[in-house]
Amino acid sequence: MVNHPVLIVDDEVEMRIAMSETLKHCGYPVEISHNAIDALK
Repeated sequence: MVNHPVLIVDDEVEMRIAMSETLKHCGYPVEISHNAIDALK
């Protein structure tokens, strides 16, 4: 099974960290970004 990275985009640091840690704990690779412009790069 291939796990494609989950992209988290949120301007709140605490929310990015919480979502990232939860998904990583469940075995998902995670990419994070603090805004849509950076997420599209």
